[in-house]
Amino acid sequence: MSAVKDASAVDHSAQLQQLSRELSREIRDDVRFSAESQRLDGSNPGNTSSSGVRFELVNRIKAEIASGTYETPDKMDIALSRMLAR
Repeated sequence: MSAVKDASAVDHSAQLQQLSRELSREIRDDVRFSAESQRLDGSNPGNTSSSGVRFELVNRIKAEIASGTYETPDKMDIALSRMLAR
């Protein structure tokens, strides 16, 4: 009888694994953000948030940093002058 129980347990385990694989293929997550959350997140470039953040400027600077064009010798000189003036 023990061998029959072991075979049955293996069969059930295989069935559960198959069922789990099938269910995981069918499940799809769907997330939707409200207009208010998008506004607060800054997902609409060019808009100024209620906190005063200018997202168009922030996104432009991020792009310049990513492309390696943000830091120029002139900007570095200005930044150093301002730091030393403190």
